[in-house]
Amino acid sequence: MTLSFEKFNNYFFSFLLFLLVFSYTYLPLNYFAIEKSYLMIFSCIILLFYLLINNNTLKDLLNNQEMLIWYFIFLLWYSVRLIDATYLQRSQVDFISIYFINTITIFLCINFSKLKFYVTKIIFGLSLFYLIACFASFYFLADNQTSGFVNIFTFFGINFDGSIYQNIGLWLSFLVLISFNYLKDISNNFNQNKSKNFFYLFVFISSFIFLLIIGARGAFVATIISLLFLARNFNFKSFLTISLLFFFTFGIIYSLNPDNLIAGNSTIFRLLGLLNSVDDSARIYLFSNAIDLWTTNFYTLFFGGGVKSFPIYINQNITGWYPHNIFLEVLCELGILGFLFFLKILATGATNIKQDEIGAALSIFMVILFCVTGSIDSSYQILFFLSLYSFNK
Repeated sequence: MTLSFEKFNNYFFSFLLFLLVFSYTYLPLNYFAIEKSYLMIFSCIILLFYLLINNNTLKDLLNNQEMLIWYFIFLLWYSVRLIDATYLQRSQVDFISIYFINTITIFLCINFSKLKFYVTKIIFGLSLFYLIACFASFYFLADNQTSGFVNIFTFFGINFDGSIYQNIGLWLSFLVLISFNYLKDISNNFNQNKSKNFFYLFVFISSFIFLLIIGARGAFVATIISLLFLARNFNFKSFLTISLLFFFTFGIIYSLNPDNLIAGNSTIFRLLGLLNSVDDSARIYLFSNAIDLWTTNFYTLFFGGGVKSFPIYINQNITGWYPHNIFLEVLCELGILGFLFFLKILATGATNIKQDEIGAALSIFMVILFCVTGSIDSSYQILFFLSLYSFNK
């Protein structure tokens, strides 16, 4: 009974950590008529309260917080560069994310790092909704709705404006990496608990195939690189078996619905478009302008153009216009000095996380993904994995 209660406790607090970081990202929460910020605040309060009543001393709470210290240094430099920012620049700053969510994410994840095993299970379990939705969309929605899975949740009664393929790619990638890590660990004993093993194999293959369909190039490339990291010690026999099953399943799905695999919005098609210099997402334009801003003069080279100077530089003073590469964003707005502080944050987490395979893989995935779509404002998603899997407090 005690063990059962302890497990429930662990899953509950793991779910709160999940809500703290992914309340806005996990779209099925839109089913519930509750403000996402309330979920984050509730999770934060409960987690902090638990730490305070659990006989933790201040020394215990601040133990292993080197990553947080470096983030405070980065935050100090961010604040300095904010001093001479114009009203237009300040109006675009997400103060809550930069000053509060990022900070509390590092602090809480390090203090609850013992729950990383349960958090991984929570992420895997909740991501399965996306896989189910993919199957439903693929087989039941009209062809013009499945292209790129723009309206993937329409079948389930949720309507969204615009494309959500990047969001779907994120959760499918989590499924691919977590299921592959499981298969890697049991590759030599696959015959034991076959039903569970085949379930993970099915999730891995089907998630990977849908990742090929939806058009999320960044998530796909980040997943491939993270898979190579996980597979670096994978034996050849297991690799060959999974590869054969993958191509077999791919062939079946292709025969049932070939149009979606090679459609204009598919990942394969969009990746091939890069080879033909087709910049359908304006990434090359954004990257080149970020570099131009950074290299404007010696001042911007070392100190950057200032917080949120990039949108003004390209005459687009709206929140949707940012470099879509977190490293270029730091460089062009905060300069080499801010870039070094930011790298130190990542390096601190990476140094401590190297012993945890899935934690390292998920961190690699998020860092690479943020090279093509992320910003400083949402960097708490990177910090979440780097801090959670770094220790075992």
